[in-house]
Amino acid sequence: MPPKISTTKTKIIVKKKVLAANQPPSPIQKEENIEENIEENIEELIQQYICSLSKEEKQTMEIAKSHLGTSFNIKRSIGYLNWKSSQ
Repeated sequence: MPPKISTTKTKIIVKKKVLAANQPPSPIQKEENIEENIEENIEELIQQYICSLSKEEKQTMEIAKSHLGTSFNIKRSIGYLNWKSSQ
């Protein structure tokens, strides 16, 4: 006959999960959500910027990426910053 303790533990764990789900998010969780939203917005802006580039500008960006390697950061590029300020 299996011990009843294991079923009791399971019920307690389930209750804790339900209680945790009903609690408001902690300040840390809120901050993480805000950071995720900001990152999503930045990625969307970058995609809009790339779509706005002409064929030559896209080629120039690809050359810059290949020459600069990991130093290339589109968020810091002059073209992106100028485009963003004009939006």
